[in-house]
Amino acid sequence: MNFKDYFNSFKVKKRFWLTFLADSAFFFLFTLVFAAFGAYMQRKSLSLTGGMSPAEVQQLMLASPEKAAAFLSDIKSFLVVIIIGIILLAILTLFSYSLSQAWIWNYLHNKKLTKQTYWKWNTLNLALIFPLLIFGLGFLIVKLLFSWLITLLLTINMKFYYAHTNLMESIQTIFNGVLSFFMILLIMVFLFLAYHCFVQRYKIWSSIGGAFELYKLKWKRIWKIMLWALLTGIVLNLIMYPLRNSLQFHPLILLLLQLVVGLLFISWLRLYLLNKIVDEH
Repeated sequence: MNFKDYFNSFKVKKRFWLTFLADSAFFFLFTLVFAAFGAYMQRKSLSLTGGMSPAEVQQLMLASPEKAAAFLSDIKSFLVVIIIGIILLAILTLFSYSLSQAWIWNYLHNKKLTKQTYWKWNTLNLALIFPLLIFGLGFLIVKLLFSWLITLLLTINMKFYYAHTNLMESIQTIFNGVLSFFMILLIMVFLFLAYHCFVQRYKIWSSIGGAFELYKLKWKRIWKIMLWALLTGIVLNLIMYPLRNSLQFHPLILLLLQLVVGLLFISWLRLYLLNKIVDEH
């Protein structure tokens, strides 16, 4: 896997843009729905308190038991709405995410998505929570050990460290950021491999096991792919750095730009992995 293969991976075609649009539809829907729910909760909270500070609310409850009882009743109703809303949002997120991934992977494998197979995707994504938790725990341990090691190395010469504190902290931040991104890449590759296996078998645990098996069999290729992906992520971050500074007073535009760049990267990595590992498997 040489530079020419890597360069050719950016010659995107129709299926790249279609998968990008499918991912975009989910993430933009996700962002809008959660933003609307957050705005509703904020408005409802202001309506309940009438703009009063916590201290003023406490005084009101102590001064008038009747008003305190009514206020507590409104708070309980509000909490019920929040709980129900969170549950519905979680279900909506699962269903819409499963739909987007089911369509994408069926399309990439030239298969037809049906109602029966769609519901299996929801079950798969629920089952994937368990290996992802294991990944997360392992990565947390690695991250803590790595941070400790970097801090130890940077503070060997304490006089130099305190004389160049900003530089040392920047180096530590960069190393931690690179490690975190590499860990995210490991999770993304695992998910892509699991989805690839699932669209062919539609057996949940067999597909998850198949993803680990592919990791083992194709590791020599996978780590090279992740290094190229890491390089791509670093380049994109360098490109985005001046844009983040220039758009710091336009957070919505910056958020949309970062989301688009992230989705483009995901679409590229998915097809790069599929072409270089899965199609040759």
